[in-house]
Amino acid sequence: MIANSYSDLLPDPIANSYRMMVSLYVHIGETIVAEIPEVDISEIEQKIENLIDRSIGVKPTKTWDATKIIDLSKIDLSQIRTSFEKGRKTTEAEKLRNIVNQKLAELLRKNKYRIDFQERLEKLVDAYNNGSLNLEQYFEELTKFFNNLQEEEQRHVREGLSEEELVVFDILTKPEPKISKSQETQVKKIAQKLLETLKEQKLVIDWKKKVRTRADVQLTIEDVLWEGLPKPRARFCRCHPFSCLLHP
Repeated sequence: MIANSYSDLLPDPIANSYRMMVSLYVHIGETIVAEIPEVDISEIEQKIENLIDRSIGVKPTKTWDATKIIDLSKIDLSQIRTSFEKGRKTTEAEKLRNIVNQKLAELLRKNKYRIDFQERLEKLVDAYNNGSLNLEQYFEELTKFFNNLQEEEQRHVREGLSEEELVVFDILTKPEPKISKSQETQVKKIAQKLLETLKEQKLVIDWKKKVRTRADVQLTIEDVLWEGLPKPRARFCRCHPFSCLLHP
């Protein structure tokens, strides 16, 4: 910045009197930059780029079999339970499982960092298939799981974030690191600022097709994360490309 301003003054003779001072500042700046370890956030950048690309692109066509889609807004679990208790146990349990599968697929399309729910469901189904759970227990666990999914669907509201902001928050905090409440608040603000900055200033249709716009988006992500995430920012942690920025 100083060097550029100094260059703008040339060839004004007055500028020559500041040459030594400018050289000193430039040397100090280069020395400071050289001492800062490079932090690899390429994986984080790619995840955020993918998110914002989906937010302005055309959504892919669903491959779900239309004959099996259930209108989740009209689901009445009490009716399914009544039918289950009247003896249609296997049929209603399978219906509930299909409802859970569809709900989970919907949530994963919005935020793939909910993958832990997928793993939990697989363990639940395996437990039933290997006989660890009887049909009644299986039905109860599926009911609890569906309620958990409904709570997860509203998590962005409880966190005070939009769905997209929650994805960025999860990118930065899942599966690690564990952060304090104050750090959590700071990361939420960064997620909001990053998406707001990108959408208002940087994103255009087909932005990935141009080197300049791709580079501009990448630099913006780097700048916002570097300036806003909790310190220390320079320590690299192998367990997560950016988790070092969130440790106390």
